[in-house]
Order: sequence, then structure tokens, then C-alpha cells
Amino acid sequence: MTEREIQYNHDNIERMLDYRRVYLAGEKLRGLLQQESLEGIRSRFDEAYGNYRLMLQYMSKGVDDPSRREIYNKLIERLYSINDEIRFRLLYTVSPALMYGTRRLLDTQRLTVAVAEQRYRDALAAYYRLHEQPEPHDAVAIKAAKDRHEAAETDLFNVVWTSTPGSDDDEVLRRILLAKPSIYAERLSGLLVSALLLSLLYSYDEGRFALLFDTYEQSQSLMVKTRALVAIGFVATRHRRRCELSGDVMARLKMLGDSREAFTDCRTIALQYLRATEAEAMSKKIRDDIMPRLRKINPDILRPEVLTDEEKLADENVMGQLDQSGLINSIMDMNNRQASGDDIVATAFAQLKRFPFFNTLANWFLPFDTLHSMVPPAMVDLPDIFAATPLCDSDRFSFVSLALSMPPKQRDAMFGNLMAQREALEEASEDIRANTGEGEKRKRLIINYITCLYRFAKVYPRSGEFFPLFSLKPFSDNSLFSDLFVADAPTLREAARIYFEHGRPEESLAQYERLEALGSIEADDCNLAGQCEMALKQYDRALTWLERANMLEQGNAQLLRRIATCQRALGNHRAALTSLLQIEDMQPENHNLLTTIGHCYYEIGDVSKALEYYYKVDYLSGSTPRSSRAIAWCEFVTGNIEKAASQYMKIAPQERTPDDWLNMGHVALAQSDIAVAAKCYRRYIEANDKGAKGFIAAINDDTPFLIEKGIDRLTINLVVDYSLFRTSGEIN
Repeated sequence: MTEREIQYNHDNIERMLDYRRVYLAGEKLRGLLQQESLEGIRSRFDEAYGNYRLMLQYMSKGVDDPSRREIYNKLIERLYSINDEIRFRLLYTVSPALMYGTRRLLDTQRLTVAVAEQRYRDALAAYYRLHEQPEPHDAVAIKAAKDRHEAAETDLFNVVWTSTPGSDDDEVLRRILLAKPSIYAERLSGLLVSALLLSLLYSYDEGRFALLFDTYEQSQSLMVKTRALVAIGFVATRHRRRCELSGDVMARLKMLGDSREAFTDCRTIALQYLRATEAEAMSKKIRDDIMPRLRKINPDILRPEVLTDEEKLADENVMGQLDQSGLINSIMDMNNRQASGDDIVATAFAQLKRFPFFNTLANWFLPFDTLHSMVPPAMVDLPDIFAATPLCDSDRFSFVSLALSMPPKQRDAMFGNLMAQREALEEASEDIRANTGEGEKRKRLIINYITCLYRFAKVYPRSGEFFPLFSLKPFSDNSLFSDLFVADAPTLREAARIYFEHGRPEESLAQYERLEALGSIEADDCNLAGQCEMALKQYDRALTWLERANMLEQGNAQLLRRIATCQRALGNHRAALTSLLQIEDMQPENHNLLTTIGHCYYEIGDVSKALEYYYKVDYLSGSTPRSSRAIAWCEFVTGNIEKAASQYMKIAPQERTPDDWLNMGHVALAQSDIAVAAKCYRRYIEANDKGAKGFIAAINDDTPFLIEKGIDRLTINLVVDYSLFRTSGEIN
């Protein structure tokens, strides 16, 4: 079989087991084992499958077995494990994927977790011995010892990530993960949590999953604890159906919901996961929208001395320019989102993951510390320069890599600037530490780690060989995490808001429906649910939500406006007009509102009243193309041809739409000015997307109206052909 066929068969059997189709999965496994010679697996499968047949036979005879469910769950888990082992055994010798290549290399070195850990300890001890010797130190020897220690750290990551679970290895892992925190021990434990995460996403094992729970519950390091909890969240969501087979796992997951601290952290994980999935869209908005508009209105705003000077940014001229352009709202929205944990620098730092440092898989998950060999001495002497930044650990290593890639003079200048700011940086770090409680620290650590995982999933060149971390849905019915929040209205409301802001109306709506089922629905919830339905063009359902919101919150002009939009979309123009007239009492000089009211009057056939509103807007706004075209069409409809023509002439040629040219042609035709009509029609043909075909379709639609205005059909047909001939150049 090819690698693709092996993976397909594995995933197909896994889905059968997820849906508890044991017979189908068993027959598929039996067929694979008959086709492939896999020593040791066939006998275990036959035993498990034989026991299943016996259980079914006993059940058919009415034998009552109180342990039947437990036996059933264990049997399914055994089939899952056999399926995973078949995939591993078949791919081990043939797959060029990084995991199998790494595993083959480690096997040639006979490297187990226990052996790798001993090498790591020996390398660290050798480094300490050299470092603790009296001055002068042998810098070259110390550097070589540190490199050996870090290489052993990477080997340990690789062997955990790729190894088959075993009791001895798991005990060694437990000792490492729960070691008393020190700089190197904490870094190693944080790294190995990621190795366990990759291993469990590839192949679930209850024993190793239990290690993550033990780490979260017993580790003395806050960083390691939060990483373990994030990993638990990913694994529980990825393998929900397997987790359900274990009473122990389900009990430990339930304990997370029963603990206030753990529940808060789980809530942070789920919501941050949603925010992380929109990192690319956030970066794109900054790159393609906000920054170009800033450059256009005032290039000086982008100068570093302005961006870092609060007084200059607060200058009335600068604020006025931002406010007039509408950018101030966009910038404040970005700041608020960043403060909430949204990742707005994803694109920038994605470009900085091409340095050799990131060729090593383990380095994508390495907790940042200034004692790492790649951090230059100039940075070691600084306080944590990243304390006040939203950068994750891998972004910080990117920053260092960028600095090391610079010419020495530029790098020295940059470090010099950092040193010049040392006092301010230390003060900022102290302020953050003073104002950050343990709950906020846990939140920052969770955001840091999820951002690291997102960078890996989206940027690592071989990420396609790994389980797609960010394809999971933490608030779907397939997620065990969703069970924690199924009755927590604030979490569901926040998730719904994030989905809504990120343009995912269906998922947002699902959360509002959950809130409704809980009886916790509020006016804002109904309002946003209605907007979700509007985005899906389900205007009848949107209207139900919005009218409900209006009952709970009277006098909301924006809400009434949305109600009117839905009513118009459903053809209920009189009802829409009633809603809009309510808003007019609140906003009597809102030009856009007055124009829409005019449209509603036109739609119900009261053209004279529509004209009254259009002329009012024209007076208040000073004759815009929008008001002029509305007036022109209504005057044409009422038979005031000359007024219609004069209004169309107020619209500058470069501001005319294809429909303007078409309607101007109709007006000229009504004035019997064939040459002008043909000219306007030609401009319509050239400007509309469908050319001559679009023109003919538009004329066909408008012919009954033109005849009603006294233009005979023959004239219409002749002018149409004349216009087409002129457009083709066959008639001058």
C-alpha cells in the first residue's frame, strides 16, 4: 500500500470506531491484517475480536453482565490502539515524513526516553562543572558544553514525540515533568509538554494523557502547568470519542469544571483558540487597510518618534486626521483586540521564522530564556525586554535571530538603543509584575503558548505532516471542552461575540441558540443573533431576533434600522417605513436615514413624498450624486422630464454609474433627442459588466415603463439598434 492508502485506511477505521461501528471497523482491520504480515498484532486482534463476539452471544441469550459497558469500552480502546499500531508499523519503513525519519534515526542510536534523559543530565552536569570553575573561564569549552546540553534537550524532545508509550518511559517522563523548577528544568518540562502534545495528537494513549493531568495538577511551575492544560484541551477535543471510553479521564476532565481556577483557565484557552484562528485576518487588515490609509493621510504618523510619543499622538491635528478618516475607530478596535489576546502581528513574525534556528522542530516550542546559547551577551544583561509586548516565545527567538542576522554595526546600534532604554524597560517590567495577579499571569502564559502553537501550525514548512491543530472546534458538540461551558452563559456569550467579530455568523448563531436554551438571552444577544441571520440572508429569522431585541431595549436607532432593512428585504415596505419614521424622530438630520425613508415612500408608490425627502437631503447635503440621481428618477417617473434631465446633469461624468447612463438615455429618448440617447446608451454598454447583452436585457426590462411614458416600441427598437451599431463602430 502507498502511504496515502495506509493513512486513509487508518482514518476510515478510526471514524468507524468513533461512531461505534465495531463490526465494520473489525472487518476492515481483519482485512488489513490478512493483507500485511505484522508479527504480534494479529493474535491480539483475534483475541479482542473473539471476545466481542462472545459478549454479543451472551447478550443475545439474555445474560445480564453489570460490567458489560466497561468491557465494551476497553475492547473499543484496544481496537483503536491496534489501528494506530498498524499505521505506525506500515509507515515506519516507507514514510519520508519527519516523524518516521526521526524515529528511525533514534532507533539506530538505541535512544529511549531513559537513555536520552541520562545523556541530558550528563551534558548539563558537564556544563555546570565548566561554568563553576574559577576564572578565567574557557569560553570555547563552555560554549561547546552548552551546545551539547541543548542538543541533548532536543534529542529528549524528539524521543518523547516519536516514541511508543511504555511504562518505564512514562515514569521517567513523570519525573522530568514534575521536577523542582529551575531555569533548565522548567524549560525542559515546558518543552516536553509540547512533545507529549504532538505525540498524543498523532496517537492517543491514556497513560500519556494522564501524565498531562498529573503535570497540570502537581507541577510547581506556572508556565508548565498552563502548557499542560492547553495540551489537555487540544487532546480532549481531538480525541473526544476515545476519552469517553475511560471513566478516569472523564472524571479528571469534570474536575477541571469543578475547580474555579481550572475553569477560568479552560475558558481562557477556548476563547484564545478562537482569537488565534483569526490572526492572519487581523494582520492582513493592518497591512492592507490601516497602514496604507495612515500613509495616505499623514506619513509622519508612522515615524517611530511619533508612534512612541503620547503627546504627539494626542495632538489635535493628528487625532483630527485619524477621526475624519474613520481610522481612529479601527486603531482603537485593534488595540482593544490586542489587549484581549488577539494576535495582530502574525504576518510580521511569520516572515521571521525562516532563520536556521527554526529548522529544528523542538525550537518552535522552546520556552524563551536569555540563557539559551543563541541569545547574545548584550541581551543577557537586559531585563526581560519583552515583558510589555504581546510576543510569544517563538517570536522572541525570531527577534533574536533577526538581530544576529544584522551587520555588526547595526546590531550594536540596536542593542545600544535597548540599553539606553534599560531604565524605562525595567520600570515597565516592574509595573507589569506589580499589577499582574496570578490569574492574569496564567492568562498571559496561555496566550503565549497558544500563539506559539499557531505559529507552528501555520508557518512550519512541514506542518502538513502533523495533525491540523487549528481545525478543531472548541465550542462544537464534538468537543469535550464545550461540555465545560454548556451552561456557562458568559463564556458562550463571549464566544458568540468573537465568532461574530471574525465573520463566522453560523458558529456565532449556534452559541446564541445555546444561550436561548439556557434562558439567559439578553437584548444584545438577540441583536447580534439577528445580525448573524442577516449575514446569512435569512431575513425572516433575523427579523424575529431583532424584534425581540427591540422589545427588550426600546429606543435603539441602530436596532430599528436593522429591523427596517429586514422588512424591506422581505418586501414589507410599509412596516419598514414605520420603523424608519421612528428613527427620524431621534435623528432628524441623518442624511442616509432620510434617503432611505425616501426609498421606502417610493417603494410603496408615494413618489411625491419620496421627492419631498430627496429634496430635503439634497438641501441639507448640498447636492450629492446620490441625492441627484434619486430626485432625477422620481421626476422622470412623475413626468417632469426637464427636471429629471437637469438633475442628471448635476452628476459629474466620472461619478456616473452604468445605471445613470441608462436612465439618462431614457430621459433623452423621452425628449426625442435620439443622438444624446444613443450616446448615453453606448456609455452604458461600455460601462456595464455584460456589455451589449446586459444592455439588451436592461432595455427589455424597462420597455413597458418607457411605453407607459409615451415612447412607442418602434422608436425604442430603432434606438437600441442604432446604439449597438455606434458602439461597434459601424455607424459614426
